[in-house]
Amino acid sequence: MKSCEKCGTSMEDTARFCAHCGAAQEERAESETRTETASDGTGGGTAPHAAPAAADNTAEKIAALQERLQTMPYGSAVLIVISVFMPWVSLGRMFDVTIMDVSKGLMLGIIAIACAATFALVKRRNYVVGLAMAHSFLLFAVAAFFKYESMVSELKHGFLGVMASSAVSLDWGVIPFIVGALWLTAESVILAAAADGAPLEVSVLAARWRALAASKLKLASIELPAWVYSLILAGLLFLLLTQSKAAHMMH
Repeated sequence: MKSCEKCGTSMEDTARFCAHCGAAQEERAESETRTETASDGTGGGTAPHAAPAAADNTAEKIAALQERLQTMPYGSAVLIVISVFMPWVSLGRMFDVTIMDVSKGLMLGIIAIACAATFALVKRRNYVVGLAMAHSFLLFAVAAFFKYESMVSELKHGFLGVMASSAVSLDWGVIPFIVGALWLTAESVILAAAADGAPLEVSVLAARWRALAASKLKLASIELPAWVYSLILAGLLFLLLTQSKAAHMMH
């Protein structure tokens, strides 16, 4: 048995990646096997040359995969940015309400976070920041949904009652926002795993997601876990939503 070089979790001697944090391990066992084979001559004359060739081929494949993956965050950002101009709530099929209609500050906040997350992933390769911002979108979406349900419930007890509440419904503009946020979350984890040469397996990606979410982030001289910053960003977005003129009009 050996221990993970990053988190210290026990694992098999032949394991290449940690099942807990997903970190790549030094291939000691394989290196020793190749050395013994080369020294006793049992591997034949081509063994020492075949191993480096296979390693180079694997490295090229990983590099090509990373290049393709690096462009994915742009698509997520585009979906999120486009969603703020699409209708999120429909009022009796006569009026469509977009994020831009609700609050210009909320619109700019969502666009700024989407662009910052993409910059962190593509240019800085800071996968912790990218994941924290992606999580903030998902948390905001959950909070906004409960706010919407609360608004509909209040309308039922209003003057027009059920008739007014039934006229209010979610619109299709929510879909690209949710898809973009989920894909941005997945990309942060996949890019982090690919950067370490880890296999894109469910168990490895899940372990890497947990490790990234628990990683420390230092912003404005304050060091906190990434998930705390996600909550802070989501709270700020939700505050912009609840303090908007449109939200006050609904009440």
